[in-house]
Amino acid sequence: TVETSLNVPKENLERLLDAVDLWIVDIKDLDPGRYLEYTGESNEHVLENLDLLRERCVPAKVRVRVPWIGGLNTPEDVNGSAEAIRAMGSRRRSSSMSSPTTC
Repeated sequence: TVETSLNVPKENLERLLDAVDLWIVDIKDLDPGRYLEYTGESNEHVLENLDLLRERCVPAKVRVRVPWIGGLNTPEDVNGSAEAIRAMGSRRRSSSMSSPTTC
């Protein structure tokens, strides 16, 4: 099991694909501005790697969480990011406004 933000070069992720039985992914926010504000980094690797996992892993091996981070995003932002992730092919597993939304 690997818990990650996916903010690494794609090549790093590709080396682990066959060895990992479960990916737990924290997506801080899909909005590039909010992501940059919170992490100081671009979310380009995150989106590229999320797409890689969607293409190469069975859905049961990937859990994506979108946390509600006070002062950064709103519950509506969290739900919007979760909806966008679901549209990419992930399915919601659980939801709570006081804890991360899982896609």
